[in-house]
Amino acid sequence: MSRPGLTAGVIAAVAADHVNWFPLVKMEFDSATAYVAGTDFDVDYDGHTWLAARGLGSIDPIVESGDEIAGLKFTLAGVSTASIAEAQTEKYQGRPVTVLWATVDASGTLNVDP
Repeated sequence: MSRPGLTAGVIAAVAADHVNWFPLVKMEFDSATAYVAGTDFDVDYDGHTWLAARGLGSIDPIVESGDEIAGLKFTLAGVSTASIAEAQTEKYQGRPVTVLWATVDASGTLNVDP
């Protein structure tokens, strides 16, 4: 398998018989940047602790048009009442979001698609 931009670790992990993968989602708000992992455990990556959000829910398919990506929608599950109340005070539409796909190989090494 060859695809420009993928690290050797990601290529090896997805070539395995069983692939353990999950999203890492970085959401940039005015008050703070939220780092969320679609796992049931916190993940340390890129100098940040990505908080466990096993109930991440879903990420709708994106629609690409030239250099612009539109229509990225997150459905979150298992969010606390306090977090919902805080989110309702934020401007969240049109905010920068980065979604990374992470894999964990057989040795437990985290590999992230840049």
